[in-house]
Amino acid sequence: MEVQCRAASAWIAYGKGQTAEALRLARAAADLEDATEKHVVTPGPVVPARELLAELLLEMGRPRQALPELEAVLAASPNRFGALYGAARAAAQVSDLERAALHFTQLVSQGARADGDLRELVEAREFLARHP
Repeated sequence: MEVQCRAASAWIAYGKGQTAEALRLARAAADLEDATEKHVVTPGPVVPARELLAELLLEMGRPRQALPELEAVLAASPNRFGALYGAARAAAQVSDLERAALHFTQLVSQGARADGDLRELVEAREFLARHP
């Protein structure tokens, strides 16, 4: 619960314009979640705190800081749709087109059976068409 409270508080702080506090809380939530042992039968988080931290960084226009956070999420939870999309966007924003293509390709693969009109998949396909 503490992880979720800190993550929610981070977004509330961001909404109030308190960016430093938002980042402090989001990083604290991610670090606490990483340090928390998960029992094998307990479900994982719907959205990992580190992914929320990365989304906050992207929202703040800090893709260079967001990318390693998202790739850490992918290392722990391979093929997470949201983390793949975020990592691809972050890589594209810092002009790392090779990494962006890698993540967008994985995203398209993950979504091969999904609704073809998903915004994330449309963006991925458009990117890959422009950067083969």
